[in-house]
Amino acid sequence: MNSFRRHRTTARPRLRIVCFPHVGGAASFFRTWPTGLPGDVDVLAAQYPGHEDRIAEPFADDLRGLAAELAGDLIPLLDAPTLLFGHSMGATVAYEAARRIEALVPRARIALAVSASAAPDAPRQGPADDGDDALVAHLRELGGVPAEVLAEPELRELVLPVIRHDYVMLRDHRDDPQPRLRSPIMAFCGQDDALAGPSQVRRWDTRTAGRFTLKVFAGGHFYLVPQQNELLKELTAWPPAAP
Repeated sequence: MNSFRRHRTTARPRLRIVCFPHVGGAASFFRTWPTGLPGDVDVLAAQYPGHEDRIAEPFADDLRGLAAELAGDLIPLLDAPTLLFGHSMGATVAYEAARRIEALVPRARIALAVSASAAPDAPRQGPADDGDDALVAHLRELGGVPAEVLAEPELRELVLPVIRHDYVMLRDHRDDPQPRLRSPIMAFCGQDDALAGPSQVRRWDTRTAGRFTLKVFAGGHFYLVPQQNELLKELTAWPPAAP
């Protein structure tokens, strides 16, 4: 299963959380999550082609194709309730993966959690075509990339092509609003996120025929770093306890 990295595996998980990273992000972004989760929760994270330990592989051609690859690798793991959590770009990847899973495995018990992402029909603006200095300035403002990486020319040469590719892939993704998910959607964002604040994130409610909830945290685009434990409490409240 080359597409995912396991941060925790349990014998009989009550819940399996599958994480989808942001632009330029990688599976290691979620490595600390098990410390804030109950012992009966599995944690996996997607490793996109061309990222981190898959750096030698060619990038995915398009976002929907990437989601299809990830969904195919997830299907054998749907023996437990599975929560697909996507942050920023990862929300759209997780959404497309969830749609494919619902089409192929109608009885799968899944839910989608979207974080710091406008709904898929929103215009995708980003510095994909800007020069390196403008891209670095954008990343510094956004957070999420360590300052020492952006300050070191050799490291910048490694990470900027990955980030630029992801922005292009997200910008070029063509949204299709139908069919809506049957599964519930939980949405999360930072109150001060200039890219995907509460009003933009709330529009995910149009993408499910099931339940929709929105939780707003203090912070910006990477609110989930300082608010990690509070976010994990929200995520592990699903699935609801049986009556």
